[in-house]
Formats: sequence, C-alpha cells, structure tokens
Amino acid sequence: MSASLQSRIQSEVEKFQTAIHKCLVPLQKTAYLCMAECSDPNQSPQSIERCYKKCQHAISSADNHVQFTVQNFQRGIQQCDMNCQDKTDQSQYEACVSACAEKVLHKFPAETDELISKLQATNSI
Repeated sequence: MSASLQSRIQSEVEKFQTAIHKCLVPLQKTAYLCMAECSDPNQSPQSIERCYKKCQHAISSADNHVQFTVQNFQRGIQQCDMNCQDKTDQSQYEACVSACAEKVLHKFPAETDELISKLQATNSI
C-alpha cells in the first residue's frame, strides 16, 4: 500500500475519531451522572446494580455501533488487498488497491454521518 494511501486512510480515521468523540462524551457524561443517582445507600445492592446497567445501556449500544462501523471500514480495506493479490507486478497491485480503497474511503464519510445520527438519537432517548 502506498504511503499516500496510508496517509489518506489515517486522515479519514482521525476525522472519524474526532467526530465520534464529540458524540460519545455527552453519552458517557449522561451515563456517569445517571450512575451517581443510582448510588443510594438505602437501596439494595441488586437494585443499584440494575440501575447501573440501565444507565450504561445507551453507551453500550453506542459502542456497538462504533465497533460495527470501524469493522466494516477495516473489512473493506482488507478486501481491497485480497482482491488485488492476483496482480502480476507491484505497480498493478498498488493501482488496484488504491482504486478499491478510494471507493471505500469515498463511502466512509457518509457511513460516519449515519453513525453520528444513530448516536445522537441514542443520546436523546
């Protein structure tokens, strides 16, 4: 994989991380504040534990959405490499991987936007 393609992938991943961070931090804050409210010494340990789990549900769901999106992106890039293995020389291989990866990279911002919409919907629940 060429250095310029690696740099482009890294740049897209960094943009993704920044955008997702802005959505996850409010979810985490909400979960922590909710858990603080659960910490009532007058409640049974089981009741407190149920409350904690309820508080963590939104962030757990958000984490699953993020992992799914990241895994799909990684799988797309890996698939490019596998699909181009049959190229006879290095320059053909690089061109094949680059063309394929550009398609994956082109779709990634829209997938990120879709994920952000899901996270924002999760935060409003």
